[in-house]
Amino acid sequence: MLFDPFGYEAAGSWREQLLHPRVHLGTSIGSSGEATQFFTGFTWTVDFSDKLFAEAGFGGVIHTGDLDGNDSGPNLGCRVLFHEYVGGGYRLTEHWNLSAQIAHS
Repeated sequence: MLFDPFGYEAAGSWREQLLHPRVHLGTSIGSSGEATQFFTGFTWTVDFSDKLFAEAGFGGVIHTGDLDGNDSGPNLGCRVLFHEYVGGGYRLTEHWNLSAQIAHS
C-alpha cells in the first residue's frame, strides 16, 4: 500500500519524482510455520513513459522468524531488520499496475 504525504502525484519531472518519495506499508504472511513480515519505508518511483515505470524502496521490517538457529531456515538475529526492493512495471489504468519486484529483508 502506498501513501503520498510528500506530493509525488504533483511532481512533473523525474527529478521532482525522486525528491517526493511515497510511504509504503505491507506484509508478507508466512504459511506452514514460515516467518511473517510487516514492513514500512519509502518508495521512489520514476516514470519512463505514461505506461512504464521503475521503483525502489528502503525501510524496515519486523518479522516472526527464527532468531537463534533452533528451527530450519536462517538465523535472523533480531526482530527488526532492513527491507529494500527494486522493481519495474506497466500501468494498465490510472489505478491498476502490473509490476515485478525483487525484495530483500
